[in-house]
Amino acid sequence: MKQLLNFIKSDRIAQIIVWSIWTFMMLMIFATILVYAKNMPIFEDWLAVAPLTGNEPNLFQWLWEQNAEHRNPFTRLLLLILLKITHGDFRVGMYFDTVLMGIVSGLIILGMRHLRSGKTKIVDGLIPLTLLHLDHWENFLFSWQISFILPMALIFIMLLLMIIKPDFDTPLSAGFAGVTLILLPLCGGAGLIFFIFFAGWLSYCSFKNWHQAKKNGQSQRSNMFLLCCIIVSLALLAVYFIGYERPGGYPLSPSWKITLKTAAQLIAMSVGTPVLNRWKLFFLVIFGLMLASVGLTIWTIWRYQDKERHRALGLLLFLSNLILVALIIAKSRAGSIPTYGLPNRYVLLLAPIPLSIFFVWELYTRSQARAMVQTGMLLLVLWLMPLNIESGGYWGTAYLKRFYSVEPEIIAGTPALVIAERHKSILIHWWDDKKLASNIKMLHDAQMTIYARMPDQAF
Repeated sequence: MKQLLNFIKSDRIAQIIVWSIWTFMMLMIFATILVYAKNMPIFEDWLAVAPLTGNEPNLFQWLWEQNAEHRNPFTRLLLLILLKITHGDFRVGMYFDTVLMGIVSGLIILGMRHLRSGKTKIVDGLIPLTLLHLDHWENFLFSWQISFILPMALIFIMLLLMIIKPDFDTPLSAGFAGVTLILLPLCGGAGLIFFIFFAGWLSYCSFKNWHQAKKNGQSQRSNMFLLCCIIVSLALLAVYFIGYERPGGYPLSPSWKITLKTAAQLIAMSVGTPVLNRWKLFFLVIFGLMLASVGLTIWTIWRYQDKERHRALGLLLFLSNLILVALIIAKSRAGSIPTYGLPNRYVLLLAPIPLSIFFVWELYTRSQARAMVQTGMLLLVLWLMPLNIESGGYWGTAYLKRFYSVEPEIIAGTPALVIAERHKSILIHWWDDKKLASNIKMLHDAQMTIYARMPDQAF
């Protein structure tokens, strides 16, 4: 009996529960991919077809060209490499994104354990339930969404480092931060909306560390590397906007009232799109916790000195930046919401909100208040899990409908141009019929994807 009580008091049960949640969420995503995913490009996936099949005359131009407001040469190159390795299997990005987000989720769980000096709590189950729930299906079941998943993975790890190594003064933390800062402008808009914050914060850390190292006679190598990366990243930011054109098809918000409403909806849906049915209630809860978290960080800055003040300042600025992120997305997308709605893929962009709140309450509150808020957050995401599965299932079902509408035409030997005319709206609606038919032929000739099954006379 005594041994049982000791076991219960230890954190082993918490570890088992948290890692069981992580395993379950990962297996659920993998099962989803196995059931739903087909080797068929959709939407922006088609942009990779020409370089994949050796029909892109200028690879550098393709890497740098603008898609909507995004220039994402790094994620394009990474996806192209993955497709080359797998001979054009467009499911590879789905598996890569899932594994990457699973690793990030696991690292944050371990980071929380490190923060508590080797103790895991059941409330840490919030982490995989936030990052791996199936309302993220639009990201996990769409290979091109590596352009969302990769920069967000880097941002989540940077947030974790801000908690554990807020000064970024070690070779590992400075090295990762510097490389991340260079990569963010190369990952499109998802990286760009967080870039300004991290560039400013790391510049401040570099300045602070420079004076501290000079005062103590310490080596400046890590700081010099970080400073060089900051300069390079700012140069890349400037280059990003050379020749930049505002994308069509996404009208800006018609008024600040609509912008603020959309921003509030985005903050509410940081835990999943099902909350949009009652977005006002969820906005009040989440935004209220954000304001309380801001108050806690301000109190800490006023009360403490040195490292704790520095970490609290970083969290305060990051929380403020998340509100700015919601406003930026709202301003650029509110005008198109009547046509497209708020896409599921944006949930991941706002997922740092519940995690930031979780971190602040872990660091700066007493045990009773901390347990109440973190347990409440855990119960909320548990309650939302079946709703998030259902919401994500709509996207998965729509994906399968695309496949099953095209597959019979392929088997029947329907000409490629006819397939393009009939199905352009569900494959890549902004291309003309001839361009889509030409790319279908590229895949057929290279014996890649479902289009390899088409007979030669279909071209």
